[in-house]
Amino acid sequence: MRLCELFEEAGQRKVLCVFPGGFHIFTRGHFSVYNYLLKNFPMADVFVASSNNTDERPFEFKDKQFLATQAGVPSNKFVEVVSPYKANEITQNYNPKD
Repeated sequence: MRLCELFEEAGQRKVLCVFPGGFHIFTRGHFSVYNYLLKNFPMADVFVASSNNTDERPFEFKDKQFLATQAGVPSNKFVEVVSPYKANEITQNYNPKD
């Protein structure tokens, strides 16, 4: 049995996958990870989370989102957050009990 089957079978729980990072730049490797999540968690909501912080890195969010969408990530799945490793802007839309 695969991990995703433990959570997804019979509608037990909604699985949320958040792939966080800086994505300076969004590469084929990043897109490969995104596709891996889609394949291995077919019923999950999969998002890529990145910030607009340019203090230490060169690209603004809009540029990172453009590159990710050019790679194949839907623009509504590449989400701007304050902190990618917390991604409250994504998780606040989900009930932790579900």
